[in-house]
Amino acid sequence: MSTSIEHFMQALRQVLSLPQLALNDERVCALFIPGGLQVQLEWDDAQHTLLMLAHVGQLDTQDPGAHAQRLLAANFLFAGTRGEALSVEPDTGRVFVCSQLEPQQVSLDHAVEIFSRFVDTAQRWHDHLQGVGTGGDASLAHTLKGTHPLRG
Repeated sequence: MSTSIEHFMQALRQVLSLPQLALNDERVCALFIPGGLQVQLEWDDAQHTLLMLAHVGQLDTQDPGAHAQRLLAANFLFAGTRGEALSVEPDTGRVFVCSQLEPQQVSLDHAVEIFSRFVDTAQRWHDHLQGVGTGGDASLAHTLKGTHPLRG
């Protein structure tokens, strides 16, 4: 495993005060965030990249086309995602926020900040999609400021 991912995981352990945080033998780690969000980290040895993935909700079953269109609008120029991507698993309709990080390309502090921003964005989409029938998802772009769910 790359030294950069080992240093990144060590930095996360310190910032999150989770000394047991580690990738397993498949190079995967799951974090459970207060509020019901699960963030999965997957390290790709061949590409030296870390995939950050969070299941944030389901497509609206009453009007999946319109809901998917609103999610795409939020992806446009990253207006509602702050650099992350919203994705829909075609067979299940599950909605994910995902991002990719190359820890060796940035400082450790910056990598941890990217992770923190990812968790914040995913948490806000998770919370927002719990009430999916109540409004347009693209409007979330205007509310992506505030406290971080890991820092209170």
